[in-house]
Amino acid sequence: METIRLTFYECEHNGDIRKYSDDMIKCGAKIIDTYVDPNSEIGDIIAEVENYEQFKLLFAETESVDFCQSGI
Repeated sequence: METIRLTFYECEHNGDIRKYSDDMIKCGAKIIDTYVDPNSEIGDIIAEVENYEQFKLLFAETESVDFCQSGI
């Protein structure tokens, strides 16, 4: 397992981070923690992935990747 941290913009509330988290889960991630700063509209997701390369390929096909400011 590899622990990753992805940072997202356009993250005004927990509903936004939930959408990004759901996409990560569909791509094989196990969410450990999330954080949203509504003032800066930035959110972080810490997750574990079994196969990071496979996760990246799957996550690149989601809409959430467009809001991922940390890159994958």
